Amino acid sequence: KLTWVFTPDNPTSKSELQITNAKQKIKVVDRTLVDADGVRWLIDFKTGSPRKDQSEEEFIKTMTERYREQLEGYQALFAAIEPNPIKMALLLTDINKLAVL
Repeated sequence: KLTWVFTPDNPTSKSELQITNAKQKIKVVDRTLVDADGVRWLIDFKTGSPRKDQSEEEFIKTMTERYREQLEGYQALFAAIEPNPIKMALLLTDINKLAVL
């Protein structure tokens, strides 16, 4: 279940959070929150669909490889401003899965 990603009860949860990098470029994190264990989650939503000849596992692998660098950029920004451990994930909306990188 992905309800914890969207709970309004978590005061640390933010959607479309804008953060500026060292080059003064604005980056937008689709969803971020700190969970009950103190872990900062950086979640990027992706609406792509698997190809007809592609398994769900292959699709997840393709998507995580494609967007790893983007999420690592977000991770670096947050690591510079807070001490929380960080987890990165893609929310693959077509298959309703959270793919943790």
